[in-house]
Amino acid sequence: NLEVATTRQVEFFERTNHRAILGVSLGTNVARLRLPVTYRYHLRLADPWRLEVAGNHLIVHAPVLRASLPPAIHTDEMEVQAERGWCRSTPDDLLRELHRDVTPLISEWAGNEQHLGMVRETARLQVAEFIRRWLEGESQWGPQSFTTITVRLGGEALPPAEPTRSLFLTPS
Repeated sequence: NLEVATTRQVEFFERTNHRAILGVSLGTNVARLRLPVTYRYHLRLADPWRLEVAGNHLIVHAPVLRASLPPAIHTDEMEVQAERGWCRSTPDDLLRELHRDVTPLISEWAGNEQHLGMVRETARLQVAEFIRRWLEGESQWGPQSFTTITVRLGGEALPPAEPTRSLFLTPS
């Protein structure tokens, strides 16, 4: 796998439980977690890649951007808050539910379009840099060969409007 992007987000989780007897409120228990999470994303090197040449321009058709699972949870920075309703037992059960549900939830979120969208451009730039370095090693990057790279990640309907990476030549 080629790791191409990471993002650190602070996620918030909350569970509430309200009880009443004969219309009389016994209060609401609340459990909250504030949890920093690092999401990592990769492309599978074993998946199909396609390179397309248009003059000095290289178009890279890369595999689908994937979340590396499970995301990293920063427990050293986790904040826990619990509130007990006036006639209720402790909200320990709610806290246990929250802790149990965190990993499945953030694993699901890691692959949703919102999270993927946050890292898509970074991933595209990292792939372009990876390809540029490979081309340099093969003496195929420079004024006499490729000068621009466009990266199209798998599953994208349209390619980016501008090249992802360009060769900047300084006039002599």
